[in-house]
Amino acid sequence: MIPRMGDLILFKADYKNGLTNSAEDALVTIGERIEHPHAKQIFVHIGIALSKTEYAQEDGISHVSAFSDLNPTQIIYVKRLGLTEEQRFRIPIAIKRYLGEPYDWGLDVSLGVRYLSNGIFRGVEELTRGRIYFPQSHFSYASHDTLICSTFVRKVLEEAHYPIKKCYPSPEYFALLPGELEPLTRSGEEK
Repeated sequence: MIPRMGDLILFKADYKNGLTNSAEDALVTIGERIEHPHAKQIFVHIGIALSKTEYAQEDGISHVSAFSDLNPTQIIYVKRLGLTEEQRFRIPIAIKRYLGEPYDWGLDVSLGVRYLSNGIFRGVEELTRGRIYFPQSHFSYASHDTLICSTFVRKVLEEAHYPIKKCYPSPEYFALLPGELEPLTRSGEEK
């Protein structure tokens, strides 16, 4: 699929080609599997398309990147949400508001701890066949204004009037929203 304004850009971890931050992506993968155990694919990073050649992302600092700069073996999918033309028009305006914002590593670590604790608790419950039960760990963070890749995309979509129900969505949460999900068509590939 060739991306267009407002399409989500989802990245899979690529361990065998060394195109991943192994420790961080492994933790995201574990967290995604715990939160979405029935998902067919697991994504570790997300951005949002500005055009068929550029996308915006938050990966240390929010910025615009070119698809042509990506390693050709990186596994990338495009998620086409049911955005209206007016919503697509609002995307670059919203992105511009967040460009240059730093990544919130504290939020990233806090979410990772929540994923792992909930995963361990669910595992213990299954092993004991429910004899030991832990309440679901709920997560609260001091500010809802901090950015990681998925909260960056959530904020952009919300400003474009496409509401996201989850305060701290994961890339997999976005992948499971209604809409087409197909591999990114790279230049030179058959369309």
